[in-house]
Amino acid sequence: MKKPSALLEQFSGLPDPRTGNAKRHELLDIVVITLCAVICYADSWEDVAAFGRTRKKWLKGFLALPNGIPSHDTFGRVFALLDAKAFEQCLSAWARDAAGVILGKTVAVDGKRLRRSHDRYHGTLALETVSAYLVSSGLVLGQRKVAEGTNEIQAAAELLSLLDLRGCIVTLDALHCQTDRARLIVDKGADYVLALKGNQAGLLERVESLFAEAENSRFTGMRHTRSKTVRKSRGRVETRVCTVISDPTCIEYVDFEGRWRQLKALIRMQRQRAADAAVEVSYYISSCALPAKALSQIIQQHWGIENELHYSLDVTFKEDLSRVRVGNAALNLAAVRRFVFSLLKRETSFKGSLKAKRLSAAWDPDYLLTVLACV
Repeated sequence: MKKPSALLEQFSGLPDPRTGNAKRHELLDIVVITLCAVICYADSWEDVAAFGRTRKKWLKGFLALPNGIPSHDTFGRVFALLDAKAFEQCLSAWARDAAGVILGKTVAVDGKRLRRSHDRYHGTLALETVSAYLVSSGLVLGQRKVAEGTNEIQAAAELLSLLDLRGCIVTLDALHCQTDRARLIVDKGADYVLALKGNQAGLLERVESLFAEAENSRFTGMRHTRSKTVRKSRGRVETRVCTVISDPTCIEYVDFEGRWRQLKALIRMQRQRAADAAVEVSYYISSCALPAKALSQIIQQHWGIENELHYSLDVTFKEDLSRVRVGNAALNLAAVRRFVFSLLKRETSFKGSLKAKRLSAAWDPDYLLTVLACV
């Protein structure tokens, strides 16, 4: 049997939080069994232990297992103690290498709450994380925990500070439309596309006023581009019109104090989902003065983190139903799910859904090895 050597090496340097007699089982064995089990549809520590017992002979082909398969309590206890940042670094290091060159690619950043990870008895809130998602490759580049009593803003800043973003385009929703965030992204060698809403009321008002005046004058003497796309999905027709103003005079008008680092484009997106429906209008700012068609695609790609990653975590991985909550266990298991999601997206020999891939890996050990070989 071919050993998943790259996977074993990926976690070989992970620090063991246990001491003394608590080390009956190898840390690498516990981590790798958990990864394999989650690929094969395990959702709880009981599932992970059951997978280990039924696949013990197969696992012995590349794991030590000096004292057999750990109990479900051991899996839960180790992942509760495991340093979440060190574990995340192992996973993000793989994602960084797997991503390769990200020049011009969209990295969507957004938060997600694990709704049932709260603990009312101990007064702890549900875990919230912020993830960075390379849309074109289906890779989760990293995640950060949102500290209790705060929001996603600080966690997103920490995550972006750790990632190599050179040459990519970072997209964030309106919560992150902050001058500090724009500065951080540009300083990392990347560009930004930020949704603009009421938290930047003055800037939004000036952008709205500018587009209204531009429409009245038919954009005379104003550098701009426009793109129209019509999409039909699930029986619904949606028309999108993206208009981009990149005129330096207009940029200076809306950002007269020069607070937004390298602001080069003002974007208006108009959406209409039926011929007689109201037109939804949203605004964005960007540091890249690309044509309207390209910026429209980038804005649409941002929703990949919701429609692909978060949807799959909730529906395929049942993340919102998970009651794992002791210590760092919820955060570490969330990192495992995102790592497994990336592995399954990276494995392309099997043409099927993520659900079908997980079932195939559970039924066919050879295919499970194929998935593990994507590391």
